[in-house]
Amino acid sequence: MKKHLILITLVFAGSLLAAQEVIVPASGNPQLFPENNKKQPDREQPQPLELPFFDDFYTDTPYPAQARWDGMDGFQNQDFAVHPITQGVVTLDALDENGQIHEHALPGPSTWVSDYLTSQRIRLDSLFTPLPRALDASDSICLSFWFQPGGGLGPHPFNDIGTPPEAQDSLVLEFLAPAFADTTWVVKDTLIDGKMETVRVIDSIEEAWDYIWSIRGMPLDSLLTETDNGYYFRQVIIPITNESRYFHKEFRFRFKNYVSLTSGILPAWQSNADMWNIDYVYLDKDRTLTEKNVKDLAFVNKGTSMLNDYYAMPFSQYRENYIFEMIDSLSNLLTNLDSENYNMTYKYRVKNSSGGLVYEYNGGSFAIRPFRENGYLTHQPFARPPVEFIYPIASADSAEFTITHFISSDENLPFKGNDTLHFHQRFYNYFAYDNGTAENGYGIEGDPNGMVAVKFKLNKTDTLRGIAIYFNQILDNPDDQTFRLTVWNHGDRMPGSTVYQQQAFRPNPTDYPNTFHTFILDEPIVIDPITFPNLIFYVGWQKNDNEMLNVGFDRSRNSKANNFYLVNGIWYNSLQNGTVMIRPLLGKPLPYNTGIQTQNTINNLTLYPNPAKNDNTLHISLSDASPFSAEQGTLTLYNNQGIRIVESRFTPTLSIAGLPAGLYILQYNDHKGKITTEKFIISK
Repeated sequence: MKKHLILITLVFAGSLLAAQEVIVPASGNPQLFPENNKKQPDREQPQPLELPFFDDFYTDTPYPAQARWDGMDGFQNQDFAVHPITQGVVTLDALDENGQIHEHALPGPSTWVSDYLTSQRIRLDSLFTPLPRALDASDSICLSFWFQPGGGLGPHPFNDIGTPPEAQDSLVLEFLAPAFADTTWVVKDTLIDGKMETVRVIDSIEEAWDYIWSIRGMPLDSLLTETDNGYYFRQVIIPITNESRYFHKEFRFRFKNYVSLTSGILPAWQSNADMWNIDYVYLDKDRTLTEKNVKDLAFVNKGTSMLNDYYAMPFSQYRENYIFEMIDSLSNLLTNLDSENYNMTYKYRVKNSSGGLVYEYNGGSFAIRPFRENGYLTHQPFARPPVEFIYPIASADSAEFTITHFISSDENLPFKGNDTLHFHQRFYNYFAYDNGTAENGYGIEGDPNGMVAVKFKLNKTDTLRGIAIYFNQILDNPDDQTFRLTVWNHGDRMPGSTVYQQQAFRPNPTDYPNTFHTFILDEPIVIDPITFPNLIFYVGWQKNDNEMLNVGFDRSRNSKANNFYLVNGIWYNSLQNGTVMIRPLLGKPLPYNTGIQTQNTINNLTLYPNPAKNDNTLHISLSDASPFSAEQGTLTLYNNQGIRIVESRFTPTLSIAGLPAGLYILQYNDHKGKITTEKFIISK
């Protein structure tokens, strides 16, 4: 079925209700924006790599390693794959290197090329160890990789992780043929899990990317019906035998994906699409088409929280009830990719932010059997290690701990890195059910006044200062979408009375690199047992129109028991497995934050007069900025509720005639990753 928005319709008492939750693909990746701004200046082209070439994308960075890959396409992550070969994959989708939908994107159902995952140059002409010599076809060089169509496994949309590619979409592999290659060549059989496929013959004397292999889009469920090896990925092994065309010192290969955006009329429906996950890319000599095993012991899962309900929570709230906040045991997925048993040891360590050891667990040693025979390791001291400590109690406002998991073997195994796992446990000023990555977008349809609420429970009285919401990007972000930020107390197993509302606008995610936009409450709310029985409160929003808000939805933790929505005056508990990405901020007063990162600022923004009269003109200057460079940026004016008043190109003066008295915030964005803000007051 074409990716029209999937609506969940509830049936109650034999009648059809217009209560609708909406799940759409995650439509942007703000994680990439700040990382892209940190990237190093252009360097000289690196020297060609030598065999072997290997990457399993385990590192905790959003871009594939530039030592092995040219360019910054593809999103390296541990969230979008179902049971990867080892921890981490690279995902090809409809987003560019900034985590935004490609500028050349076409509305659905048109198909277009999105990402290119291109290797650096590789020496396929020679070996240099143990002795230098030329490579040739007798060296049995093969490129292998594992792939998985995105979108998750099982009934949709309840288990969606992103969105699957459709039949008109595809994943393609190409080899670079240099200009000096011979004019004719033939690629031999390609092996895909025992199924032979023919690759077409190409004649060319010019440098070009040769088509080698492709597969059409499909859901993961369909892929699993074609494999019987227990993996959720399919392996492809391609022999490289044409010496004249590929055995040279600047060999390259690349993956590319064809995508088609969601077909929908409403702007919030045009979002990211057609994901492919790639794992365990391996190019080397002395390989065979029947090769199935690799000498590798690895983690498959990502690190996780040691708290029962949260990825993060305020330190003061943890301190009040720390025994009950800690989890009893962790869950690990460990794999042996070889055909023989290995004796393996496992331990984890917890360290504080200064590097001091807080706790160490030693699981001892155990013989891990091959995955193809026994699946993931079930030995409890490794797979379900106990948590027999508590994070230290201190009077500080915040704390952070790092949990590092290790596995090792007596054998000298070639692939390292995926034998170590990290997680950062943060105790700051907010509660987070989510891990910060949105696999999907969430909203409600069917009622222009509908509501969404997420439940939280305090351990002691505290003050709610703000609410942070993760907004997904869409192809055409609306400029004027508003909603009402809302706080409720607890009713009969559902949200109760509305305690607070504040008008707000949906920010444009392309204007800022944060994953969350923070709304500061005009009136802080004391969460006490009188107004909020049992210290239970809900935060969320009420719609002002028919458009869905498209908020991030995290699939890593199932918090649906805490997610509620209201349509036509009736509250429902969510049916979706996951977490609505909204976080309450508590404790001390917060600095005003429009949701725009201000660490990377442009010196000083000077405004005068300040205070100003509402019949005045505001004068604006940027220190150390030439008039020409300043004119390339934009000015945005917000009132004290975070509502955007006006946006325009930079000018040295701004009319504020007719604006009501109060606090205002002016922001300058140079659209090169640098932003600065300044407050001013309009007096009567």
